[in-house]
Amino acid sequence: MTSLDRRRFLQLSGLASLGALAGCSRGSPTIGPIPDPAAAIVTRWRADRLARGSYSYLSLDSRPGDRELLAAPVGTSLFFAGEATSSSNPATVHGALMSGRDAASRLEAVANRGASVGIIGAGAAGIAAGRRLVDAGFGVDIYEARGSIGGRVLTDVSLGVPIDLGASWIQGVAGNPLSVIADSIDAPRIRTNWDDTRTYDVGGDPVGDRFWSAPTRTVNGAARQGLTIQAAIDDALVGRSQEYVGQFEFAVVAEFEHEYAADVSMLSAEAPHEGDYFGGADVLLPNGYLELLQTLTGGLDLHFSQAVERLAWSNDGVTLSFARTESTHDHVVVTLPLGVLKTNDVVFEPSLPAEKIGAIERLGMGLLNKVVLEFPQVFWDQSVDYFGYISEERGKWAQWYDMEPVTGRPIVVAFNAGSVAEALEAMSDEEIVADAMDVLRAIYT
Repeated sequence: MTSLDRRRFLQLSGLASLGALAGCSRGSPTIGPIPDPAAAIVTRWRADRLARGSYSYLSLDSRPGDRELLAAPVGTSLFFAGEATSSSNPATVHGALMSGRDAASRLEAVANRGASVGIIGAGAAGIAAGRRLVDAGFGVDIYEARGSIGGRVLTDVSLGVPIDLGASWIQGVAGNPLSVIADSIDAPRIRTNWDDTRTYDVGGDPVGDRFWSAPTRTVNGAARQGLTIQAAIDDALVGRSQEYVGQFEFAVVAEFEHEYAADVSMLSAEAPHEGDYFGGADVLLPNGYLELLQTLTGGLDLHFSQAVERLAWSNDGVTLSFARTESTHDHVVVTLPLGVLKTNDVVFEPSLPAEKIGAIERLGMGLLNKVVLEFPQVFWDQSVDYFGYISEERGKWAQWYDMEPVTGRPIVVAFNAGSVAEALEAMSDEEIVADAMDVLRAIYT
């Protein structure tokens, strides 16, 4: 099953509507002066030194088995987990969760009962590994550089309602371990439909949806044709009109670059064919994603504001060095994001094996940023879940999601990915919000 299937991202196979959202009043846009936002949040995941990006992808340099190499233990002391180590469900929270459980199982197989275990990172992978190991009778300490659990699961409440600034969706609810956790606490969920979208051109006019199929066929067929994704796109656009090129490129951005958080010029042709899918709808969590991870933390020894700087390891154990302290454990589970591993901000002594370093270097760390805007009232079209914008600048402000049905507040979220997101991170928050407002005013006035 392709990764595009896994996310159900603007599929063209005639998927049935997932139904109206309960309790939502959906209507046409209000035409008139568009107010300035009452509040805004801008994410900068590349600049975040504890993430260095949003999630991993298969780059042009990636080789088969790189994720397995990243996941492989080093001796009997170092174990690895995180979304980038998951070959079945990469770039997802459930993939991170499952990788943490897998790393815990590998550790259990070689560890003495009651051994001391350190876990670096209290995101989904670290919390899942800790939960399993504590339940199995191990002494576990989890070290988190931030002031709270979650990592790239970041639920913000500064607007008075939960807003997920990192991971947002449970992707495929059928059999998903996150669904099991959500069911256990009766967490509310709202189903979303990626097909329920309306796209506007640079002048604010709707453009219909007939242009979606060709980009999907082209990108998904790149590996079969023995081409890179970019080469397949270049071939498909030879001799086409400017209008066709604009709509084609928009669909590529929306379906693939926002999916993998990287420009298609950076993606392996195998990227759309990586991973599995649980099936069922994709859902948002009105109470925030963090609630699911908090459910797993009972009895865990969590140490916050503890950024590891050095791991001195051997088969006899691992010493972790922090800014002011050290701790020694029989085994350590490393759940550092791929982006952090790439920067060498954390020193391994001795160095990690060459094959693992090679996998770290070859895999890509993508970027998907959000701009959250709250307004005095809704003015956008609520007859659809999503709306898109074909910008003069390829890929900029391409996709927007209506959060009012989820939060009960007049909030929209805009997404930018890859090089567009990189460029926006160089701008101030005020400049970014003003740029976003230009788009909303182009569409709705």
